[in-house]
Amino acid sequence: QRIRLPGGRYERFEARHTWSAAYRVSNWVYYNAQRHADHHTAAGRLYALLKHSGPDEAPQLPGTYAKMGNMVLFPRRWFRTMDPLVERWRTHFYPEIDDWSAYDSAAYAARPDAFEAIAEIFAAAPRMGAWIDDDPGLLDYLQTREFTELDLPEGFGPDSEFETVARCGLTRVYWTHEFDVPQMKEQLAELPFKDAREAAVAARNWSNGKVFQISMHTMRGNLSPVEAGTALSNVAEASVTQVLTVVAEEFAERRAGGPESKVAAVLIGEISSGEAAPGADLDVLFLNDGSSADYADALCRRFDEALCGLSRDSLLFAPLPHKRKTWTVRSLAEFQAHHRTAASAAEFRALFRARCVFAAGDPGLVTRFDEARREALTHGIAREALIAELRESSGNATEPDPRHVDVLRGGFRDVEGAARIQQLIHAEACPEALVPGIASAFRTLGTHGLIPADTAGSLEETATMWRNLRGILPLVMRDDCPADTAGSKVNATIARACGLDDFDVLEYNIRDTAYRATTDIAALEGRSA
Repeated sequence: QRIRLPGGRYERFEARHTWSAAYRVSNWVYYNAQRHADHHTAAGRLYALLKHSGPDEAPQLPGTYAKMGNMVLFPRRWFRTMDPLVERWRTHFYPEIDDWSAYDSAAYAARPDAFEAIAEIFAAAPRMGAWIDDDPGLLDYLQTREFTELDLPEGFGPDSEFETVARCGLTRVYWTHEFDVPQMKEQLAELPFKDAREAAVAARNWSNGKVFQISMHTMRGNLSPVEAGTALSNVAEASVTQVLTVVAEEFAERRAGGPESKVAAVLIGEISSGEAAPGADLDVLFLNDGSSADYADALCRRFDEALCGLSRDSLLFAPLPHKRKTWTVRSLAEFQAHHRTAASAAEFRALFRARCVFAAGDPGLVTRFDEARREALTHGIAREALIAELRESSGNATEPDPRHVDVLRGGFRDVEGAARIQQLIHAEACPEALVPGIASAFRTLGTHGLIPADTAGSLEETATMWRNLRGILPLVMRDDCPADTAGSKVNATIARACGLDDFDVLEYNIRDTAYRATTDIAALEGRSA
């Protein structure tokens, strides 16, 4: 392997870049072919004059050409023998390189021209490295105007601090304000497709490109994970609603003369609350207006098939199993009655992150669902059971490991539980407090004077901290990578996502934030921490 230099050229060929051997008989038989390290550095030298390159100049074959020819017929034996020699070669000749993952990647084999970006990704975000190994074509999205006009080059400003602020400002404005869901839908509507199945594939490919761009900006610190969550949620909503729109139109054409479909789609989970991360669950509830139930069921089965296609090979959505029971389709009246008389605490909790994003046949279903959701959260049967459940602390871990913020005492689950309790307590007096996001919930509660302003501000900061951690980890950490083996650049990416320069400081910050959250939650409930 020749090393790629910063300017894009490869280093000059030297003896170290090819294997050599000094077996006399083999060299007689093969006309000194085992000395090909010298041949490559002096191509005009006659074979009889080729010199042997010793172990300080070139890697040495562990056997003669005949032995190596036999060994290559047995791949396990070959790799068991050669892999350690390759590692020894790397350590001896390139001690300054401690990460060869970019050179070893399928992405580099497919796109050597994009080595700088590949090396950056593999060093700072191994999960994204797996993405480009699976689909090197994602790298093309880094060359579009949409990306390059935000990723400003170095040297355009008076100093690096000015450049960082300008670059981050442009990226944040574009992805969280300017490029909103309506504009995304316009882009999706312009994609070529013949039917609903092709529309799902086109939407998936489109969303994969957007997810990759957003993730690159997040990895580089141009977007915080919280801001990226907003952008990814917009991409998810636009993709889902585009697919459902095409399915509804196609279904209506095929069943012309039948009853009009009046169906709404409700997103449930972090996508609906603007907190999506790569690999988010695509959880959808379908509701109808109570008329033409059979027609609505048939339409929703088509919705289900299309969304399975949308989630397949998606960077944004976790794949939906193809063979499974379809999503439950209820009338809005049944939904209201269920939550008034029979809903469980888990179903009730899911309502906090439930939002109607699509309605076919009757746009008023969106408003009526929102009213039904607020009514359920205010007077539903599972309200008191959920409050009691949330008051039981779910945090038990004490080590400030970034990967354990969910179960940390004072961690994400505890803070989320405290927010939901306060929202339920004040739901009737302040319906505006029933917002999906945790940070926005504390902000609203504090603004309306329902909880002390300083406590609300502190818990809002804590919720933002936990959201940033939960957003960056799925982006950079592979599931098979233990936290203590992450490289320095991975750790730096995690720390930067939380507004810090040092990963070691992050662990202290996690501990202090969890302790402060525990104290704040206890104060809200009138007890000692």
